[in-house]
Amino acid sequence: MMTKSSLSAQTYSQTEAQKWVDEQFTTILNSQNAMPHHCSKESLDLHCPLREDVLLPGVHTLGVLGGGQLGRYFLMAAKQRGYSTVLWTPEQTPPAKGLSDKVIHAPFDDEVALAEFAKTADAVTVEFEAVPIPTMLALESLGCRVRPSSKAIAVCQNRALERAFLVANGIAVAPHVVVHRKTELETAFMTLGEAPCIVKTTRFGYDGKGQRRITTLDELKQAWKELEGSPEAPLLVEHLIPFKREVSILMARGIDGSRRNYPLVENQHINGVLNMSFMPAPETQGHTLLQAEDIAKRLVKALNYVGILCVEFFEMEDGSLLVNELAPRPHNSGHFTIEACHVSQYQQQVNALTGMPLGNAEMHVKAVGLMNLLSNRWSKKGDSPNWQELLSRYPRLSVHLYGKKELRPNRKMGHITLTKKDTAMVESAFDEINAMLTTYD
Repeated sequence: MMTKSSLSAQTYSQTEAQKWVDEQFTTILNSQNAMPHHCSKESLDLHCPLREDVLLPGVHTLGVLGGGQLGRYFLMAAKQRGYSTVLWTPEQTPPAKGLSDKVIHAPFDDEVALAEFAKTADAVTVEFEAVPIPTMLALESLGCRVRPSSKAIAVCQNRALERAFLVANGIAVAPHVVVHRKTELETAFMTLGEAPCIVKTTRFGYDGKGQRRITTLDELKQAWKELEGSPEAPLLVEHLIPFKREVSILMARGIDGSRRNYPLVENQHINGVLNMSFMPAPETQGHTLLQAEDIAKRLVKALNYVGILCVEFFEMEDGSLLVNELAPRPHNSGHFTIEACHVSQYQQQVNALTGMPLGNAEMHVKAVGLMNLLSNRWSKKGDSPNWQELLSRYPRLSVHLYGKKELRPNRKMGHITLTKKDTAMVESAFDEINAMLTTYD
């Protein structure tokens, strides 16, 4: 019988894993609903009946939870189509602020904000996965179409739940153990072969945050302390995989079950933060591409998913894939679909949310690359890169800045996209651009 302390990808069956997923989802909802955030149609005195499945421009209003750059691009796509929009964000000056017809500034557990948002939005999506599940459940109960659903978000925002869901669906992941107590650390380390591991928080980790590499038991104990592991906040201890490269695929699924997938993308990271992406992923074996597409199809079906899902993989030397992470939203590695594909990931997000037919996800250029612009490209005095020189030298270069004012270490301030005849030309140009861009300490 499986126990919490023995939650390893190699030690339990798919049936046991699926049972664990269901039990943990129920536990998560019960614990979070115990918070002071009780919302119902009766308590809020709202009447938000579900309307027709297809939402029309000029008639319906689309809501987005979160005001970062992904929300910014979603709002651009929605406004381009002619929809009214409402943004709910705890931040006062988020990148997406100036692009929505209505902005609600409040914490996600604010009942007044919830009532206002639910009254305004006919359909709701997310631009990041850390939205509280009670908020999403309340919106669903109030008649808003929440796409993707609260259950899909719950699975993706909890690494332990996500791993169990993947195993339950027969999808390969790295060997791992979920640790709930400090006394379980030694057993976990031995179970994984006393080998180098990655220790991750089960919630709220991104861009390399909430992670530690360890090679010894003492380092694992230190990571437990630094990452504040506890029964309420267990840690995922995962075997460090000697993969060849990281790749990802974006798949859209509509309300009718139709699907569109974008070409496979190669991602290159520095210190856990995405540095560059290339589409299509160069030198990809046919069976690797087919496996990526098949896994994404199985996942959106199993989750009854509506929206854009990004599946991140480790590609092994033989071309086989292990799933590393799921992102239930548009993804940084898909920014360049704006310039390179017939329908961008953000336009596709609007299509899925509104029940419109999904668009053509194919590329209309041969190759495209993306380079993130982190805060170290700006000086503390406010000096920014010489965009005029860059754009003059590279006519096919697109510069995207997110309007962020505060410089924080490794903060994504923007990105550049470049289209070329092949990936080698993109990589060569990025080498030149890197040399042109000043890096500050």
